[in-house]
Amino acid sequence: MHVNAVTIGDYAINKELAKKSSSTDITIYHRRIDNDVVTLIEPTKYPEKYQPLIKAIAYADAALINPLQIDAFLGEALITLELMGMRQVFVISNHDPLKKVANELGANYKYLDAYGALEELRRLGPASLSDSPLVIIDQAFNVKSVGTVVLGFIKGGKIRVHDKLTLQPKGIEAEIRSIQIQDVNYEEAELGTRVGLALKGVTADDIEEGDVLCIDCHASNMIRGHFNPNKYFKQGVQGQLHISMGSKIRPIKSMRLEQSIAYIEVDSPIPIVSHRAAVMKLDSKPPRIVGSIEI
Repeated sequence: MHVNAVTIGDYAINKELAKKSSSTDITIYHRRIDNDVVTLIEPTKYPEKYQPLIKAIAYADAALINPLQIDAFLGEALITLELMGMRQVFVISNHDPLKKVANELGANYKYLDAYGALEELRRLGPASLSDSPLVIIDQAFNVKSVGTVVLGFIKGGKIRVHDKLTLQPKGIEAEIRSIQIQDVNYEEAELGTRVGLALKGVTADDIEEGDVLCIDCHASNMIRGHFNPNKYFKQGVQGQLHISMGSKIRPIKSMRLEQSIAYIEVDSPIPIVSHRAAVMKLDSKPPRIVGSIEI
């Protein structure tokens, strides 16, 4: 079983609990416990940039909160978790101050130590966005003698070598040539797993961060859904807004509200892979999330 958690606060806990794997603006750590793998996803460039946080949440099944202090950035992260529907939140330090914050947000957190949180994650298991295969990609590159390789998280179904999936939003068919999990070759991989896939039929230049491999998902430049505003966002929405679906972030071309329904047009198609999307103002002060959309 593979389960993933975004970590927020003091990132030193990740090195204590797990072994470092890949690193970009997010850093991946793995810990194997018996037959289970717990993956900790650190939004390394947060809080300087908001994007790593929203991407890490997209990959995660739960959140581990380990705050050094109660400040605006912690508040922003907790508001984001709430608006994005993250219900499995484990607080592993500063319990009493966080209980006050949780009451303010109307959130229901669990309070325990770090190793208790690991056991809770194992009991929780991975959350699924799709019954059929769905891989959200965060890196793509070429490897000599191998070809196109992507790294990502399985957020739906199970994948196998020789499966043919569609790369969205470009609509290109790709075949899985091989599967690696923590540098070991496998014939298949299950829900929740962090995988490296060698692909046939696409090049690394075809692939961007946030693209997906799937069977029955689609992409669109129009998004419609119920808008949940962030009541703590007071800065106005003049200027450029962005939307995040999965880990794909796009500039918003236009947005209008009719009662509580948001109609959003983006400049290019975005994979529709989740029931929630975040609307963000990336150049504002915290909190940088304007609200969320329930698709």
